[in-house]
Amino acid sequence: MTWCSPIPRQDRFYDPIQDAGRAFYAAIKRAGIARLRFHDLRHTFGTRMAAAGVPMRELQEWMGHAHLTTTEIYAHYAPQPDDQKWVERAFGGSAEDESLGEEGSRPYGRDGVR
Repeated sequence: MTWCSPIPRQDRFYDPIQDAGRAFYAAIKRAGIARLRFHDLRHTFGTRMAAAGVPMRELQEWMGHAHLTTTEIYAHYAPQPDDQKWVERAFGGSAEDESLGEEGSRPYGRDGVR
Protein backbone atom coordinates (compact mmCIF):
# COMPACT_ATOMS: atom_id res chain seq x y z
CA MET A 1 0.00 0.00 0.00
CA THR A 2 1.34 3.43 -0.85
CA TRP A 3 0.52 6.52 1.16
CA CYS A 4 0.82 9.92 -0.47
CA SER A 5 0.83 13.23 1.31
CA PRO A 6 -1.62 15.59 -0.44
CA ILE A 7 0.54 18.62 0.38
CA PRO A 8 4.34 18.28 0.30
CA ARG A 9 5.90 19.35 3.59
CA GLN A 10 9.22 21.17 3.37
CA ASP A 11 9.61 21.69 7.11
CA ARG A 12 9.95 18.02 8.11
CA PHE A 13 11.02 14.60 6.91
CA TYR A 14 8.25 12.78 5.03
CA ASP A 15 6.94 9.87 7.11
CA PRO A 16 4.13 7.95 5.36
CA ILE A 17 3.10 6.11 8.54
CA GLN A 18 2.87 9.29 10.60
CA ASP A 19 1.05 11.08 7.77
CA ALA A 20 -1.43 8.18 7.48
CA GLY A 21 -2.05 8.37 11.22
CA ARG A 22 -2.66 12.11 11.04
CA ALA A 23 -5.11 11.63 8.16
CA PHE A 24 -6.88 8.84 10.05
CA TYR A 25 -7.30 10.85 13.24
CA ALA A 26 -8.47 13.90 11.28
CA ALA A 27 -11.07 11.74 9.50
CA ILE A 28 -12.47 10.19 12.69
CA LYS A 29 -12.63 13.62 14.29
CA ARG A 30 -14.60 14.96 11.31
CA ALA A 31 -16.89 11.90 11.51
CA GLY A 32 -17.51 12.46 15.22
CA ILE A 33 -16.11 9.06 16.21
CA ALA A 34 -14.49 8.96 19.63
CA ARG A 35 -11.84 6.67 21.06
CA LEU A 36 -10.87 4.74 17.94
CA ARG A 37 -7.21 3.89 17.46
CA PHE A 38 -5.59 3.19 14.12
CA HIS A 39 -4.60 -0.25 15.45
CA ASP A 40 -8.30 -1.01 16.05
CA LEU A 41 -8.71 -1.27 12.27
CA ARG A 42 -6.07 -4.00 12.17
CA HIS A 43 -7.76 -5.89 14.99
CA THR A 44 -11.15 -5.55 13.26
CA PHE A 45 -9.65 -6.99 10.08
CA GLY A 46 -8.24 -10.01 11.94
CA THR A 47 -11.48 -10.57 13.80
CA ARG A 48 -13.68 -10.33 10.71
CA MET A 49 -11.42 -12.60 8.67
CA ALA A 50 -11.39 -15.24 11.43
CA ALA A 51 -15.18 -15.00 11.73
CA ALA A 52 -15.44 -15.48 7.96
CA GLY A 53 -13.57 -18.78 8.31
CA VAL A 54 -10.15 -17.83 6.91
CA PRO A 55 -7.65 -20.53 7.96
CA MET A 56 -5.43 -19.35 10.82
CA ARG A 57 -2.20 -19.96 8.86
CA GLU A 58 -3.51 -17.81 6.01
CA LEU A 59 -4.55 -15.08 8.42
CA GLN A 60 -1.12 -15.27 10.09
CA GLU A 61 0.52 -14.53 6.73
CA TRP A 62 -1.88 -11.70 5.88
CA MET A 63 -1.33 -10.02 9.24
CA GLY A 64 2.43 -10.49 9.17
CA HIS A 65 2.61 -12.35 12.47
CA ALA A 66 5.88 -14.21 13.01
CA HIS A 67 4.22 -16.74 15.32
CA LEU A 68 0.91 -18.56 14.92
CA THR A 69 0.22 -18.06 18.63
CA THR A 70 -0.13 -14.32 17.96
CA THR A 71 -2.74 -15.00 15.28
CA GLU A 72 -4.59 -17.48 17.48
CA ILE A 73 -5.96 -14.63 19.60
CA TYR A 74 -8.50 -14.34 16.77
CA ALA A 75 -9.31 -18.08 16.76
CA HIS A 76 -12.25 -17.77 19.14
CA TYR A 77 -13.99 -15.73 16.43
CA ALA A 78 -13.59 -18.54 13.89
CA PRO A 79 -16.75 -20.54 13.22
CA GLN A 80 -16.90 -24.16 14.34
CA PRO A 81 -18.44 -26.93 12.18
CA ASP A 82 -21.79 -26.96 14.07
CA ASP A 83 -22.14 -23.20 14.51
CA GLN A 84 -24.56 -22.69 11.61
CA LYS A 85 -26.84 -25.44 12.93
CA TRP A 86 -26.99 -23.78 16.37
CA VAL A 87 -27.62 -20.32 14.96
CA GLU A 88 -30.41 -21.63 12.72
CA ARG A 89 -31.94 -23.50 15.65
CA ALA A 90 -31.82 -20.42 17.88
CA PHE A 91 -32.87 -17.77 15.37
CA GLY A 92 -34.17 -19.54 12.28
CA GLY A 93 -37.66 -20.34 13.58
CA SER A 94 -37.57 -23.62 11.70
CA ALA A 95 -40.75 -25.72 11.90
CA GLU A 96 -38.56 -28.80 12.40
CA ASP A 97 -37.16 -27.44 15.67
CA GLU A 98 -38.41 -29.93 18.24
CA SER A 99 -38.29 -27.35 21.01
CA LEU A 100 -41.22 -25.52 19.43
CA GLY A 101 -43.45 -28.60 19.16
CA GLU A 102 -46.70 -28.57 17.23
CA GLU A 103 -48.16 -25.22 16.19
CA GLY A 104 -50.41 -24.02 19.00
CA SER A 105 -48.64 -26.06 21.69
CA ARG A 106 -46.30 -23.27 22.69
CA PRO A 107 -46.62 -22.35 26.35
CA TYR A 108 -46.24 -18.67 25.41
CA GLY A 109 -47.27 -16.74 22.33
CA ARG A 110 -44.83 -14.95 20.05
CA ASP A 111 -45.06 -11.86 22.25
CA GLY A 112 -44.09 -13.88 25.37
CA VAL A 113 -47.59 -13.74 26.88
CA ARG A 114 -49.74 -16.81 27.64
